[in-house]
Amino acid sequence: MKILRHEEFSKGCKAACNGPYNGKWSKTMIGYGHEDDHFALELTYNYGEKDYTLGNDFQYITLRSNSHIQDNIKAHNYPTETIITDVDLTETFIYTPSGYRFQLIEEEGEGDPIRSITLHVSNLADSLKYWKGILGMAVLETKRYVNGDQIASLSFESLTHHPQASLNLLETFSNAGKPINHSTGAGRITFSCPSSQLTQIQEAITNSSYKILTPLTSLETPSKPTVQVIILSDPDEYEICFV
Repeated sequence: MKILRHEEFSKGCKAACNGPYNGKWSKTMIGYGHEDDHFALELTYNYGEKDYTLGNDFQYITLRSNSHIQDNIKAHNYPTETIITDVDLTETFIYTPSGYRFQLIEEEGEGDPIRSITLHVSNLADSLKYWKGILGMAVLETKRYVNGDQIASLSFESLTHHPQASLNLLETFSNAGKPINHSTGAGRITFSCPSSQLTQIQEAITNSSYKILTPLTSLETPSKPTVQVIILSDPDEYEICFV
């Protein structure tokens, strides 16, 4: 990955982009290519905050592996883990210094190596009513594992006609029906869309029983044009930003 841009802010974001903190902070966008056509990670740093506690919400980012990545993992001695998730199916994970996980998959292909992001949900059916029924994402695949876990893969790709990473919603048998714990290390999922659609999204949520955390607002960003954003909350209180 490479640094795409870095920005410094003297006070907290009015849309809580840096979490519930009011002081000086920065964000660094990283990825494998330009943000217009690649998945990007936003790393936020709040000056003075020394530690964050991870919950059970964010699961992992799936990354197409290659020999260069494998060599880097060995060179830096990053911890890895192999888990048996189904019959004859094993998954390999690498842990970042902050405890977040990347799932590494052996897959041929070109384009963005980031394939998907997986979130833990308490009730998959309820989540699909929101992400598919309200937000309009297409369900690409659903699967139930032998241990009772079930997962659904969704995307806006059919609407944008542009290859993109998918969103995976995972309901685990052991946690079915229990609240998701976001703790202090939670972030948010952001989607880019034409500005003309933001009002439509706000109207759809307003006419439903779901939450709007930040109504459509404008944010000033250093070295960039002012952007409009709306922040939503799904049934498990995941923060979703459309910009």
